[in-house]
Amino acid sequence: MEIKHCIRCDQDHPLKEFLTPEHRQKRQSQLCRFCLETDQAATAVKDCSKCHQTLPVKDFTVKASGKRTSWCRSCAATYQREHRPCPVPVLRKICRLCHQDLDIGDFFHRTSSPDGHTSCCKVCHAQKVRSAKNKVLLYAPWGAVSIHTATRWMALHHVTYAELVDILKQKKCAICRQDFQKDRVGQIDHDHKTGQVRGLLCLHCNLLLGHAKDQPNILRAALTYLEKP
Repeated sequence: MEIKHCIRCDQDHPLKEFLTPEHRQKRQSQLCRFCLETDQAATAVKDCSKCHQTLPVKDFTVKASGKRTSWCRSCAATYQREHRPCPVPVLRKICRLCHQDLDIGDFFHRTSSPDGHTSCCKVCHAQKVRSAKNKVLLYAPWGAVSIHTATRWMALHHVTYAELVDILKQKKCAICRQDFQKDRVGQIDHDHKTGQVRGLLCLHCNLLLGHAKDQPNILRAALTYLEKP
């Protein structure tokens, strides 16, 4: 198979990706089909049937059929803005969750809604957000871990969901070797200088390292002190 080098993308492509000899021009023969189409799209123009201006093709929206609209983006946005129906002022509204007839001030604003407000009241919205945060995402040896807690851990320790699952698979504290339970919840330990996760500890062992400021000499001195007769 014959290979040709494109001077635009600096890559080698099969010869069929370039124009045939009878259609080649001095510049086009050095560009592959993708680079040529990109180059033509950047320089192509189209007449807007609304403002009658000649504009670049990129200023026209691509329809589902693959063709460009007859109006440019600016004319289409202006038409939609001028002919958008104004919402009828609403003073009261029924919440779709608690089904209570409430004042419109008890709903959050939402520009995409026909009446400009959310479909549920502020109280129901807060309960919905709270229940979503408390929804169980995964299970650890000491119990369930909510979406809110798991998201906070992933953001704090810069780990992915798969890495978090591997960390929470540990069933014992890495220092005291005691099993995690409901009253002994695991704590993700990390290096405060590099931020790298070191393991899963219980609360007491994590506080031990914290109070010792992660200094091995302090822990060795404490061990020597404890072993003195």
